[in-house]
Amino acid sequence: MAAVDSFTRHLATAISRVSKPHMSFWFCISGLLLLASLDCLAIQQLLKNANLEQPISSQNWKCFNCKVFSVTDAHGGQEALLSAYRTAKYAGPGQTLDLSKVKPGHHYQFKSFVKIDPAIKLTSSQKIIATIRHSFTDGSKDEYQTLASIPDVRLNTWLPVNADFILKDFKKHLKELYLYIEGPVPGVNIVLDDTSLTELDNSGTWRTEAAKRIEAIRKGDLTITFQSDAPLSNVEVKLEQLNHEFGFGTAVAADFLQTNTNYRNWYLNNFEWAVLENALKWRQVEWTRGHFKWAPVDGALKILEDNGKKVRGHTIFWAVKARNPEWVQKITDKTELHQVCMKRATDVVSRYKGRLQHWDVNNEMMAGSFFKDTYGSSKIRYDMFTKAKEVDPNVKLFLNDYNVISGGGRLYTYINMIREFVAAKAPVSGIGVQGHFSARPEGPILLNRLDELAKLNLPIWITELDYTVKDNQQRADGLEDALTAFFSHPSVDGVLFWGYYDGRHWRGKDAALVNGPNMTPNAAGKMWQRLFHNEWRSNIVKKVGTVPPGRDVSVSERVFYGKYKVTTSINGQTYSTRYVTINKSQGKKTLRIPLAEPVIG
Repeated sequence: MAAVDSFTRHLATAISRVSKPHMSFWFCISGLLLLASLDCLAIQQLLKNANLEQPISSQNWKCFNCKVFSVTDAHGGQEALLSAYRTAKYAGPGQTLDLSKVKPGHHYQFKSFVKIDPAIKLTSSQKIIATIRHSFTDGSKDEYQTLASIPDVRLNTWLPVNADFILKDFKKHLKELYLYIEGPVPGVNIVLDDTSLTELDNSGTWRTEAAKRIEAIRKGDLTITFQSDAPLSNVEVKLEQLNHEFGFGTAVAADFLQTNTNYRNWYLNNFEWAVLENALKWRQVEWTRGHFKWAPVDGALKILEDNGKKVRGHTIFWAVKARNPEWVQKITDKTELHQVCMKRATDVVSRYKGRLQHWDVNNEMMAGSFFKDTYGSSKIRYDMFTKAKEVDPNVKLFLNDYNVISGGGRLYTYINMIREFVAAKAPVSGIGVQGHFSARPEGPILLNRLDELAKLNLPIWITELDYTVKDNQQRADGLEDALTAFFSHPSVDGVLFWGYYDGRHWRGKDAALVNGPNMTPNAAGKMWQRLFHNEWRSNIVKKVGTVPPGRDVSVSERVFYGKYKVTTSINGQTYSTRYVTINKSQGKKTLRIPLAEPVIG
């Protein structure tokens, strides 16, 4: 059934991505074909004349403070919509939505292709914004919901302007919902094509489907085969999972990890990966040029390595100017900046070569562009990746940014940036998305955003997860939904919280898993322990019974991928202890254990 469910999910996703979604699609697949019963899939197009191939009229597309025309300069098909004679930034093509089909609180996905064609000389970069205006029957002030905002739009280039969102509920009776494109200065023409508005899963069944995917993609078949030359009875085998193939971890404060026993022990007992929250950043390591502060990193890394933990490096560079040492911020010569950056990469990557699994290379490039601006081109950013890979060929290199899955407004900007780096031959190994949530994480929306990222064919890591809300149970429920979505997505390889202790969490107690000096788990911490130690871990005791001479006796279990301690006992006494690792690339594993009559001394 898991395979059927996965097929259903991906078929539904594929249907929603039809390039000219101008009608409703209805699919029903026979249970005989898939050897399981499936509900009919219904994906209804909620925009009129979505593909812009029909005549434009006030019944579908219109424009306030501008005029709309059909043009043959299309992204797909034969025609597109041109919005011209715009007299305000908010002027642009739009459509009134059907209130009988679009409901507040429901999940939706909007897609479109937009380009700007300046009819005037431009002196600044332009942005494209997709917005929904909420108007109310009581005559109160209109409310506006931004779906997507794309900065620095290139001229005469088709750009995907897409968003998945929950339609806001302002607790008022709606008079009208109006979806439109806005943003460029007056006088700039907007060309629109290939639009789509569809409803995402609002049934609540996504959790059941996610559980089936977890069973299908996070587990494999482990077979233990016993063989004996003499008859043996009362044989028993115990499987104890020691670690996961999937990366479960958190950020830690390097100093506190070394000085606070309770903080250290809660980390060691509840996570398998770590990232040093601040200690590896350039400001912390080299506040004064040529003077390095390595001790906090060295001490923390020793503790982590001694306990078998894997570590991500964060971060070689930070694109936001103010996050760099002041002496770096003052550099204006491009040649000097390039030399200094290459030295920084060499210093930090070489010192910890072979000890870190990942590096975030240039943090938050959508929030800042200090290096690019000072150098005068993106080449310096590509060179950062190239130098890091040259120094440590085995480390995996990541981009890392925020508001990609937690807000979604930067999702497609991020996708375009990653494509840019890959096209420039920068050695990008994976996609880092931070995941700082202020509103409750919604599983269907997270899965949809991950689907979009997955098209880049790079592994995805959730690098900085937290959810800020005062109520501990609400935090637990929201985080569990997020973790379930992440763990169930085939392109996600790991999730790291961005802290756990309220006394050292960057967002305070309202984002913590544990409270007080004794690290007492709150509802969110208990939820995490339940998932990590029980529901997403395979610890199994299996009675084998009798093993006759000369015949193989096998027991098989479907287990989470990872490393296992396998203990065999005969008549209640431990006979042997073996270790075995089963991973996703194998899918299944067989361990053979020869037995003999235990000697009773």
